Amino acid sequence: MNASPPLLSIRRLVESDAAAFNKLRLYSLQESADAFGASLEDEKNKTPGQIEGQIKNGCIYGAFAGRNIIGMLCSYTSPLKKLSHKAHLYGGYVHPDHRKTGVMQQLLTAILADLFQRHEAVMVTVVEGNNAQLDIFLANGFVSYGIEEKAMKTNGTYSNLIRLRRDADGK
Repeated sequence: MNASPPLLSIRRLVESDAAAFNKLRLYSLQESADAFGASLEDEKNKTPGQIEGQIKNGCIYGAFAGRNIIGMLCSYTSPLKKLSHKAHLYGGYVHPDHRKTGVMQQLLTAILADLFQRHEAVMVTVVEGNNAQLDIFLANGFVSYGIEEKAMKTNGTYSNLIRLRRDADGK
């Protein structure tokens, strides 16, 4: 008899999720290095306290298959008053075994519902060529407002970044 697949749950992370979040974050930076502004070298020496602070001070959602975190989507808000009306998404990732199953859509829906309770707009940056990420944001009402050329440099190769925005009022 086959066991049923583990149920998927989406929730905002808490400090006690720090170790599991960090494990997935480091794996994502190794497995999909070109999709992120951060590098494995940037993140691998963070202390448990720094990871807990990132969770406490940000808005990070995780997708769980049973007890295992299999996806994440993070956001931050500038501490500067003039910029605090908008949130910025980063670190969107779904483990390869769970891609094309709607996990990122569920993460995005959950985090947007949370963020639009206190922000007027949500911004995100997608590496040019990452069509799966770009498509999900465009399908969810984000609009492109520019391309930053040669924004990232990895091992001597430049990548452009597509800047996207979604306003709470849909305009």
